[in-house]
Amino acid sequence: MKYTVLALVGEPPAGIFSDADRTSPPKMMMFPGQIVEIEKQEENDDWVRDAFPESAPGLKGWIEKKYIDFDAAEKLEPEEFTDSKKATFVLECARHEYIAREAAGIDAHSNADAPLGRYIIADYLIALALLETDLKKVDIQLPRTDAIGPFQVTSDEWTAYRFTPAGIGVTDSERASILFQIPAGSFLTLKDWKDFDAEVGGDENEFVPSFLDLFLARLMGAAAAYHVSTVNGDEDKKSQDLLDTIKQKVTGDAYDALVERRAKWLKPSPGNAPYSVSGFIDMVSNKMTKALISAFELLRKYAPDFVIPPAGSETPWLGKAESELPFWNGRKESDPEGTKRIAEVYFPATDHPPVTTAVAWCGAFAAWSMKDSGNDVAAASVPKGAAKAANWRNWGTQEIRPGAIRKLNDDALQGSVVVFRSDENTDEIGHVGFAVKRAPTSEKIDCISGNDSNTARQRPYDISRIVAIRQLDIPAPGAGDGSFPITAIIADFVKDWEGFSEDAYWDKTGKVWTIGYGTTSRAGIGVEVKKGMKITEAEAVDYLTRTLKLFSHQIVKGFNDRKPKSDQFGSMLSMAYNIGAGGFLGSTVLRMFNAKDDAAAAEAFKLWNKSGGKVLPGLVKRRAAESQWYLGNYTRRND
Repeated sequence: MKYTVLALVGEPPAGIFSDADRTSPPKMMMFPGQIVEIEKQEENDDWVRDAFPESAPGLKGWIEKKYIDFDAAEKLEPEEFTDSKKATFVLECARHEYIAREAAGIDAHSNADAPLGRYIIADYLIALALLETDLKKVDIQLPRTDAIGPFQVTSDEWTAYRFTPAGIGVTDSERASILFQIPAGSFLTLKDWKDFDAEVGGDENEFVPSFLDLFLARLMGAAAAYHVSTVNGDEDKKSQDLLDTIKQKVTGDAYDALVERRAKWLKPSPGNAPYSVSGFIDMVSNKMTKALISAFELLRKYAPDFVIPPAGSETPWLGKAESELPFWNGRKESDPEGTKRIAEVYFPATDHPPVTTAVAWCGAFAAWSMKDSGNDVAAASVPKGAAKAANWRNWGTQEIRPGAIRKLNDDALQGSVVVFRSDENTDEIGHVGFAVKRAPTSEKIDCISGNDSNTARQRPYDISRIVAIRQLDIPAPGAGDGSFPITAIIADFVKDWEGFSEDAYWDKTGKVWTIGYGTTSRAGIGVEVKKGMKITEAEAVDYLTRTLKLFSHQIVKGFNDRKPKSDQFGSMLSMAYNIGAGGFLGSTVLRMFNAKDDAAAAEAFKLWNKSGGKVLPGLVKRRAAESQWYLGNYTRRND
């Protein structure tokens, strides 16, 4: 809690001391009117410990109780939502996701071979705020707490956040700020993720929680959330009383406080029967799905550049997966033919060691469908560690927002890779499959997957159990040729700015191995760049040309009814090569081009001058050159 230091007549000024006496000089003098924060209020008759100045949270120590008016703790007045602040909140959630993805080594919209970085998407942050406060009621909504703001953050949670790298310099009073709560909400969600991991056990990189998992952890703590989720997956136990189930993990005063704090969720309205575990999960799942849909609509309204519509590319692997279903009709993994197919056909498509039994195989089924699809780009896209569902989370070149599903036609959705949290029919760690179509309710998605009820089949899954929906852009034959040729002018411009390296090097900013003229494994051309790799200049030009052709095919899908001039196309392709085709498709440059505002489009190039959150002089110069090229003033780099 936060208190104002009092003035006492005839007494020396207050101070923060190392011990509960004045025999040594204070760590810091505290004068009347200054703010002091006290965490645990451990005390003796005259002193209280764990006190620190608001301006210097590292100076913890003792302060004399007589200088503190404990009955007059300053009450934070939370900032109220207005329409303009709601728009700013949504935009800031989108920006926070972009920064978090970049910090995790993941391009905002395009990533063919990314690590399993941890980040929280904007959709979930907005959905969480909707579920907690409906973006309206930002005063205390949780009884027996001092929680405020869109994420209902308590003072204890805020203090924990402040002592992280992201919270350095943040003051206690900023807990009342709508925008300052966004990184704190992300921090608390990542903590829930980590705590849920600990409950699941095993390798933390094997498990990726669904949106439902994260919200349950926020509601009742990770231990109770995982227990409730596990009970819901047991057909014999899922009908048992919810509160009795929670009490198996949360007891005594902590249980009483939890039930009072979260009564809105844990107790049905008067006159209704208490929740069973399955009834509760169904209720929360339904509300989470609706919140994700609402979050997507807010992103579409206030951050349209951030929400890129899916391209609806060819998906030959879906046909391969569908053709395999007759084999599994009436057959289980434990059948000798099933075990043999899993071990001898599916797993060899991954880098997993050989298996002789039917271990979790949904990832292997997906990898085989890709590798055996007859498409080289699809085959090359299979991620490292493909046998684990979690390693598909960043597959492909574009993410589909979960709330967008009901807006998509089946053609745009078909073949997307969908990573799910497991349920009673799948492996307990996670699950991956291929989207086929929207279910009739639009709150479910039909998918084909292996290792579902010990077989391969097609069935609907709840949107709330989704971890990620990813899409891979497959270029059509001759993509990049014809009306938009990859000319020497374009290639030379990009070569000048990228520079050539015959040896693979670690790009500290992009956090990716890079070679040649800026080629990485994320390009999507089937080249895996790794430590120790060496290529010739001719090979580098080949990689560059292939990547430019692929990106050309991708970015032309963003042009509406306007065909760019050669200078406009070249400059935009150069930018896409640098920031990713997905980043370009969400850029203001493209939006202004389609609006036929060329002056604004040229100026918008200059917005993309940062990497790792920092403005880089090289990017400032490159964007300026691209901006001039867009306007018809082509020049080669000469610095």
